[in-house]
Amino acid sequence: RTSYWMAFEEWMHMIEWKQSCEENYWYSTYNRLSDGSIALKDYDNGLPIPTGAGVDNQIPNRDTYSFLTYNKIKDTVGDVMYGATDTGAMNVKLYTGIGGCEEFSDAMTTKAGTYTQIIGDKFVKGSGRTLSLTGFVTAFEHIDGHVVEVHRLPLLDFGSRAESSPKHPIAGKQLSSYDMYFVDQSMYDGEPNVQMLAQKGRSMVRGVVRGMAPLDPMSFSGNNESIASEKDECSIHFLSAKGICIRRNNHCFKLSCNLS
Repeated sequence: RTSYWMAFEEWMHMIEWKQSCEENYWYSTYNRLSDGSIALKDYDNGLPIPTGAGVDNQIPNRDTYSFLTYNKIKDTVGDVMYGATDTGAMNVKLYTGIGGCEEFSDAMTTKAGTYTQIIGDKFVKGSGRTLSLTGFVTAFEHIDGHVVEVHRLPLLDFGSRAESSPKHPIAGKQLSSYDMYFVDQSMYDGEPNVQMLAQKGRSMVRGVVRGMAPLDPMSFSGNNESIASEKDECSIHFLSAKGICIRRNNHCFKLSCNLS
């Protein structure tokens, strides 16, 4: 029914908006040049459009792997976290796709080998002919006490970059699914290391360009007398000025799968 069109349009636009925002939080690139100028301009008014650095752009430590191993994780965590004397055991979140989750779990289980306690308590359940193999390793504790927790990031599997990513030559998944972002989310000086920052009053601005089409009074207040377009249509628009800030990024690192 046409009476549901605006609600449906608003819902579809919100889904696309949320995906665009998440991709911006992760992949945005800081665009202010060394002389302080910004080359990106608004097409209509000519004003500069600043963009902040996303999580990927803020991570200074990078390395690659072909097939992930326990030693690779242990050595990388040890090297990056070494010398962090101003805090105790760090809380490190590993954000990755389905492929990265599998690589991490395989690396841990391979290291564990056939230890009876691990097989009995974590991976095998049932009895007799009803045994089933279950469970995945989703955390790692370094000898220094730093804990790495795995969190799946669907953006690496189904985002716009994932759609254009080359395929893993063996598994067939998008190669972006194997990207691993190790983000230090510890507390420093009583504040979280990773924070969301927003321009005051502009963290979320929601508006509509009104045309001749009637608006749903449940979605937007007021009548339809003041119009901005003579067309029999309305369009919904969102704006936000916010981004992710990593206060101390020297303990963050990224691993990318490279089989070439």
